[in-house]
Amino acid sequence: MRAGARFDPDEFGELRDSRRGIYRLLGKSVRTLGAQQEGFERLHVSPVTRAERNPARHQPRNLETYLMSPDCKIDVSAP
Repeated sequence: MRAGARFDPDEFGELRDSRRGIYRLLGKSVRTLGAQQEGFERLHVSPVTRAERNPARHQPRNLETYLMSPDCKIDVSAP
């Protein structure tokens, strides 16, 4: 992508495993959503929308757990 090119994300686009080289050997790491004690952590609405649109293909356990949390904060601003 050239410098200054417009980035137009598609929240329903194909999910790909982008890990290469040694990172592929390290295995996957799943982030615990809402675990940050200080500051402000929030989740963008796009994974929520993706899960609602196609729950059979996108239901990460950490997302489900976070959405049931009383501390859940969802960011609906543009990416």
